[in-house]
Amino acid sequence: MSAYALTPLLAVVLAAAQGTSAPSQPADPTQSSSTERRSAEAKPAAASDRPQTVAPAPARQAAARQKMTLGDAQVAAHDEHGALLDYLDAINLDSLSAEARLRLAGSYDRLSHLAQAVEQWQIAVELDPSSDEARLLLQRGRTALAQGKSTTVEAPAPPPVEPASKPGVRTVSRAVAELYEGALKLFGARKYAEAARSLDQVVQADPKLAIAFSARGSARFGQALYRDAADDYRQALALDASQALPIYGLAECHRMLQQASAAEEYARYAASTAPDVREELRADARKKASELGRR
Repeated sequence: MSAYALTPLLAVVLAAAQGTSAPSQPADPTQSSSTERRSAEAKPAAASDRPQTVAPAPARQAAARQKMTLGDAQVAAHDEHGALLDYLDAINLDSLSAEARLRLAGSYDRLSHLAQAVEQWQIAVELDPSSDEARLLLQRGRTALAQGKSTTVEAPAPPPVEPASKPGVRTVSRAVAELYEGALKLFGARKYAEAARSLDQVVQADPKLAIAFSARGSARFGQALYRDAADDYRQALALDASQALPIYGLAECHRMLQQASAAEEYARYAASTAPDVREELRADARKKASELGRR
């Protein structure tokens, strides 16, 4: 039995699995049969029909994480239906994953299936009561459902990136500078996946280069990989706390993830005196901080 205590809703959900035979699984845990996938597409809400009462084996948990990664890539490629199926597969592999539930809920919401999204947010809260993100999304989802509205936030352009030649940026080797500037050209052409791969090489060559992590965060933001982008912005700040642009990027990520911390981060950027603050972003951050603070 899992270590957490079952709350009433989750107990009801998990009880559906009791007294029934376990569904057969394909040999490769990362692959669902075509019949299962067609059934899931026809009845998306089936994600909670076959929950587990004990934590799955490590191999299945790893396979579930792989499915989530595939789903994230589908989101980045604007294939929301493909992402939905990958997230459903992840939950069938590990129905106790709150993270998989959040990803699936996001897909349901973006596909205008708000009732299913609310169901998955509720289960995510039950699985991880400490998740502020899950609670906030559930609250907003319930409100939107009652009002007949959608909670989906339109994706903005990714935060800007800084050139390696910008004053205040430490000197880097010529090879690293060329790699970085090549990545920025790809970013400027909106080839975000290619830019992110180029920036992978930059951070491998110079793991202390803060602007490279910030730029990769923006490239990942452009792919709608908001959690990964937020990790890069945080790493950029850890390497160089004098920057302000990663603060704005982090706020944008948290706004897209509908996390409450976004308002505070926008306000922090708006009040910053760092040399890389852009006045148009300061005005935007001030406006968004005010709007989010009123919610």
